[in-house]
Amino acid sequence: MKIVIATLVLTFGVITSSFSQNVRLLFKNGETKTEELQAFSDIRLFLKNSTVEISSLESISFASEDVVDKKLKGYLTQARIQILFSNELSKPGQASKGHYPKEGSQTIILTCQDSSRALFKRIGQHLATKGYGIDYSSTELFTIKTSFRPIAKPRYLYFLNVVVIGNRAIITAQWKTTRSEVFDWIYSSKKGNFKSRVSQVLHNDLIQNLEGFNRLETVYR
Repeated sequence: MKIVIATLVLTFGVITSSFSQNVRLLFKNGETKTEELQAFSDIRLFLKNSTVEISSLESISFASEDVVDKKLKGYLTQARIQILFSNELSKPGQASKGHYPKEGSQTIILTCQDSSRALFKRIGQHLATKGYGIDYSSTELFTIKTSFRPIAKPRYLYFLNVVVIGNRAIITAQWKTTRSEVFDWIYSSKKGNFKSRVSQVLHNDLIQNLEGFNRLETVYR
């Protein structure tokens, strides 16, 4: 890899980053990609597994403003590429440790870069492809209610309520066993508590099904 990068420096005037970092790319054709940025020139980004023309981008997200190389920022600004920041990119290949529910969390908020209408359509399509039935949706209120979905054991069921406000998808959940009333999802890590066990299983199932859904940040409240 060092030999390849050295060759690029000589041939294209490539500047290498002092450390590799994850970036999230949004292309003008709507495609998204999260990959490790290793070097760049005034017209290209050299990623771990591919090369990208800067002119093909709509936006690029970094972990924070501090990690953006000044020359790269200049190239992106000159090309009118939107520069965004997401602390989910703070560690290559990993989400920030802060993105995990705390005791009593009831709501998951996904902050994205879409318009309200585009985000509403995208989150609905994503849930549908993950096997969630849609019981109700409103294009006026930007709300979605999914059908009950089984988790872990057939007797555990839950459904999602999704409301899109601006560039945020706000998700709450409710669950039940086949013989119980419906309970609001409230995260708890207490041991030996039936509701806590269901809460954790539900959360793990939902987060697994949200993998691949492009967002800037995940917050619990």
